[in-house]
Amino acid sequence: MHYHIQHLCPRTNMVFGGHGFNILLFPGYKDLVARSGLDQEKVDTFVKNCGQTWLDALGYNKMCKYLWNVHITWGEWGPEHISVPGTACGLDIELGPLGGPRGSASLQPHNIDAAHQVMLLLIAFTEITDHMVVNEILKEYEPKKGDG
Repeated sequence: MHYHIQHLCPRTNMVFGGHGFNILLFPGYKDLVARSGLDQEKVDTFVKNCGQTWLDALGYNKMCKYLWNVHITWGEWGPEHISVPGTACGLDIELGPLGGPRGSASLQPHNIDAAHQVMLLLIAFTEITDHMVVNEILKEYEPKKGDG
């Protein structure tokens, strides 16, 4: 297991921030990131190519006339900051166990006030993670030198 999503159920006892959730990143996730070959430039290209589709699918273009965007800051833990439309809405890396095993980290919520923000954050995180996992699986099936 590379990650675990916690506290996804919204809280009704809060006016703001009631949709916060976190993602535990286990040490294997960091290893997956290192093997992925992804860097900030490749992630920026990925978001540029996919981000507008994500926004359109969630109805952001109907909510407001402003230009929306998704931003991911890439680091040794992969997506160390994911921001989506809202007032400083996103997930930010926290190093240390925080409910996970030693050597783990987590993405902690900041100003997540609505279900569409949750969905967009999950889409951004899981699409990049799926890309890394699929590439890892494909590497296992690449012909080795001398195979023929």
